[in-house]
Amino acid sequence: FSVRAYEQFGDKAALVAISPNEDFYGTSKGTTPILKAADWRLKVDGLVAKPLTLTYEDLLALPPIEKHLTLECISNPIDGTFIGNALWTGTPLKPLIARAQPLGDAAHVVLHAADGFASGHPLSRIWNEENFLAYKMNGVDLPPNHGYPARVFIPGKYGMKQPKWVTRIEFVNKTYLGFWE
Repeated sequence: FSVRAYEQFGDKAALVAISPNEDFYGTSKGTTPILKAADWRLKVDGLVAKPLTLTYEDLLALPPIEKHLTLECISNPIDGTFIGNALWTGTPLKPLIARAQPLGDAAHVVLHAADGFASGHPLSRIWNEENFLAYKMNGVDLPPNHGYPARVFIPGKYGMKQPKWVTRIEFVNKTYLGFWE
């Protein structure tokens, strides 16, 4: 679709121009892993005082948030189609980090995904209150190619920095360079 069709909505355009899930672009390191919610676990570990593991039920029991956000691929050319808007539902990441209590020497975070993809971030970026774990897209469970059962959102970063199928948040003491970094 063309963004120009939504210009009359001004700064509310992204709230109107929602991309249907089936039309939302998808880019991945490899193939889409097929994960079952009953088997999925999210580990928060590494340089933390209180490692924790969440089940999918645990994730859904956390306070929910909804955000209209644009996601864009770093490879999107001018007038490209690797961009979309959706209503994402999830839970804030910061309270989970606080529960794990990163140790003083934890300076970076590695986000691991079920497909073998990983991305590194400075701890200061992960502490941002805007970050969250998404489990729904446009009111339904995340489609498998968009990260079911959960993906990380770090608003303001390209998709490659926000792993789908997230399974581990690891706190480390040095910079980590991931697959596309």
